[in-house]
Amino acid sequence: MAASGSRRVGILAVTAALAGALIVPQEAPAVDEPVRKMARQMDVMTEIIDHMLVDSPNFFVRRDDVRAIYIAEFGAVFSFGATLVQDDFDFEFKQWEKGGGFRVEHLPDGTTLIVPRDDDDDDESEHESGNDNDDDSDGGDSRNWRDRRERGQERFYKRGKTEFVDLLLDYGDTMTTLANGQWVAIVGQLNGEYFERRKFSRVVLKAKIDDLRAHAAGKLNEEETVKRIVVEEY
Repeated sequence: MAASGSRRVGILAVTAALAGALIVPQEAPAVDEPVRKMARQMDVMTEIIDHMLVDSPNFFVRRDDVRAIYIAEFGAVFSFGATLVQDDFDFEFKQWEKGGGFRVEHLPDGTTLIVPRDDDDDDESEHESGNDNDDDSDGGDSRNWRDRRERGQERFYKRGKTEFVDLLLDYGDTMTTLANGQWVAIVGQLNGEYFERRKFSRVVLKAKIDDLRAHAAGKLNEEETVKRIVVEEY
């Protein structure tokens, strides 16, 4: 379930330049070093989450949308806004809602076009079939399409959450400035019909830094660590 060690090394190498660029000159007051170190680690973690989201096959996001905040009574919180990949195909859904579907056109140069069917196409189809009242069939096709779409959205969302679980397992322990008992939390602000239908727009995945460190040290296996990650939807 967790990403390989080579993937972890690769992503950390990509973000190393950011961490180096944020180093403050040594003449700065030594008393502020823990604060600066915390800021650097949060910036690196923000970059890691941003890369994951941009490359994700499950979410649509804007680049550089991840935000981070440290709360002394809680820990580190990373937030982003997203919609599911499949939720961006609303035009296709609306066409099926109308019972129109699509027609395929093959151009002389070999290009294939998928074009929304208009009223004229529907009239021709009805005359050719000899049935002007095939509403039940159209309704069945629309319902089947809805069911397939909903199952697809469910898969995208579950896989998206798994990506965040893997990220916490692979990189959460890099937040070395967090104190024992604090949390690393990833908060998604979610949009789209899938979430509207289920009446929630936030997902929170949070893990105790103690558990993430124990997992990284080989003292807590992956299955038990995953069980301790808290997932909230509201």
